Amino acid sequence: MKDVMEYLAGLSAGGDNLIKTSKEFDLGVTHVVQLLKDAELLYCNHSYTSSIFLSITALEEIAKVHVGSFTDGKHPTKENGRNLFRDHKVKHKLVALPTVAMGSRLEVAIGKAEVTKLMNLAKNGGFVKIREDALYFQRINDKLVVPSYVLSSSLSRSLLLFAIEAFDDALVGSTNYSMKISEETDEMFANITNV
Repeated sequence: MKDVMEYLAGLSAGGDNLIKTSKEFDLGVTHVVQLLKDAELLYCNHSYTSSIFLSITALEEIAKVHVGSFTDGKHPTKENGRNLFRDHKVKHKLVALPTVAMGSRLEVAIGKAEVTKLMNLAKNGGFVKIREDALYFQRINDKLVVPSYVLSSSLSRSLLLFAIEAFDDALVGSTNYSMKISEETDEMFANITNV
């Protein structure tokens, strides 16, 4: 957590923020919810690896919406003004704040060990590998391996629920619209929990 807070403190805070108005914030929220709906649809249709990819993409976009109101994402002390909004690993860290795991809903749905595992994957760069493994086939030990060989339906379920919880934690309550649309994501969470 400390490294994330230090990173955020070092970001440029000017008038050139990624998100400048509440309407733009709500537009970002709408985009995230659509990614979550698409991930749910894929999960329910047994397209687990594509659901994994979209769940991780939703996590990245949650971080952008959450932090984008306060910064343009440029880190002034980094070479060439590196932009966190283009860094998957940093976005994964930003979305996995301790508050995601504080409530009981996610823990009840996937178990404490799985919540801890996902939080650690987000913090140590593991989501980057999972994201790539969800899309690309590769040769491992002289065998052609497709994403469905290495990623499971249970990981797909856990990541989707984690993404919904991260959405609720980071974005819901910031605007009236985010409160209203969270009814849809709450229903989605319940549906996936009961599948």
